[in-house]
Amino acid sequence: MDRTPHRGEATRHEDAAALHPDLQGGDQRGYYRACSALRNELKALVAKSLAIEHDLFLLSNTTQGVMTAMAGLASDGIALRIAPNAYSPYMALPSWPCVADMLKTSLLTHVDPLSGRVSAVSSVAAAPSVLDAAQSFATVVHHRAGLHADIVLCSLHKHAGISAGLGLLAIRRDVPFSGLRTYAEVAEAGACSLSLLEHAIARVQLLDGRLTNLMTLEIDEADRAALKTAEIDVLTPIGARLPFICMRGVDPVRAATACASVGLHVKFFREQNVVRISGAIRGAIDDTPIDCAPVLKRQISILIGGKP
Repeated sequence: MDRTPHRGEATRHEDAAALHPDLQGGDQRGYYRACSALRNELKALVAKSLAIEHDLFLLSNTTQGVMTAMAGLASDGIALRIAPNAYSPYMALPSWPCVADMLKTSLLTHVDPLSGRVSAVSSVAAAPSVLDAAQSFATVVHHRAGLHADIVLCSLHKHAGISAGLGLLAIRRDVPFSGLRTYAEVAEAGACSLSLLEHAIARVQLLDGRLTNLMTLEIDEADRAALKTAEIDVLTPIGARLPFICMRGVDPVRAATACASVGLHVKFFREQNVVRISGAIRGAIDDTPIDCAPVLKRQISILIGGKP
């Protein structure tokens, strides 16, 4: 029987020049249409769970968001500069474009991942504010403050805990920059792993709105003084109310041993000699923060060389 599609008849699969036949599944909508539908579904779920009113564009991570924002804003006549307190890998990006009379704005890192310092979110009236919200997005204390920015960049694998390989570029709906929106649309479009999107949607649905990290950690003045005596500096300011604490001078092996028994996690940044202690407790965006300072306090004696 002749199975050649007639003129005007939709084919079940993409053609081999669009997607290799070995990679084609049984989705009746076609691969790219399915990608688009799943992206839209995921964005709607995340926006509802985390009270986001910006227009969302689904990318792969925060870094792709930075590059897309830089190119898109340039097309609108705005140069995106990297602020002095920005996440250190972004400092390597060249100042582009270099036009003397061009309107300028800066990429601000909301929460420094190596110190826990929190920057106030503000904007210059003539230029949009651009925020790297990787470490504040989906944290119970700082998430809403981050959404005050005109353009927000983040990933979905940190405090939201949805999936690695996905990130957001969020643009306030009243921000008029057409070039930025065009670049964001192009960056979002195209091939993506259907299984990744399906897994992310299933996870968000299973979590039923619990995409927020409710944990806050703190070290009080007395323990900071004791740590200082042991030549350990607490870098995270008092009152930061973050789900992590950064310290310098800590033995990372001792820190990992001390924290493992209470469900906290340790990352060692060797180059900066910084140990970051972090944790996560899931909840909804309107839930009350959960103060885990007492849990960390019991481990301080171990960090300064005492016995567990």
